[in-house]
Amino acid sequence: VTIEGEHKGGMVLDFADLKKVVREALAKYDHRDWNEALEYPSVENICELLQKDLNAKLRFPFHVRVWEGHGKWAEL
Repeated sequence: VTIEGEHKGGMVLDFADLKKVVREALAKYDHRDWNEALEYPSVENICELLQKDLNAKLRFPFHVRVWEGHGKWAEL
């Protein structure tokens, strides 16, 4: 996850806060089959799902990148 925004106090967002939000979003999919969450679990669809989950918690522009393998990813 990459974020964009104005620097306030030397940073856009405390990294610990971002890490917490991302971990919470990922926790519900940990040790689960992606086929249970998505009809077609491509990296593009996983990326879109995670972006929707994070959109409710992050109040500024951000991008989500999901890696499938070396040199293969989707980003929204």
